[in-house]
Amino acid sequence: GFDIANSKVTVIGTSQNRFTLTSKTDIGLSVAAVIALWKENPSALPQTLHIASDTLSYGEVRDLLSKVYGREFQLETEDADEFTKNAIANLSNLDSNSHTFVLPYLRLLHANGVGDHSVNDNELINPGEKYWKWKKIADYVEETKNA
Repeated sequence: GFDIANSKVTVIGTSQNRFTLTSKTDIGLSVAAVIALWKENPSALPQTLHIASDTLSYGEVRDLLSKVYGREFQLETEDADEFTKNAIANLSNLDSNSHTFVLPYLRLLHANGVGDHSVNDNELINPGEKYWKWKKIADYVEETKNA
């Protein structure tokens, strides 16, 4: 997880685990682009599309946060097996009405390499960023720095 106030990034497993984030804007623009492509040539579209605004490792995000905030962020690791045991044990305590209830399980997916969507269909729907610029994690960090 990312603890901005305490300048800390915590990762399950290794800091080399990569994960993908996709902005709501990029999702919306991608849907519009897919509709346009489908109208033009439905057979050009694969059955499943993968998009990604940006993919970084936890170590890269730590470095980015340190640069943007002008202070050193520490990187801490948690044991994946121990985290998994705790996550399973706490399943019944989750508040499914909270927008954060899924975060521990996303972190487990990242620890197992499931969150890396750097192999994607971005070029099919937005070749060379011709229609829009994908929102990078660095863009988001800069935008929210003083929020």
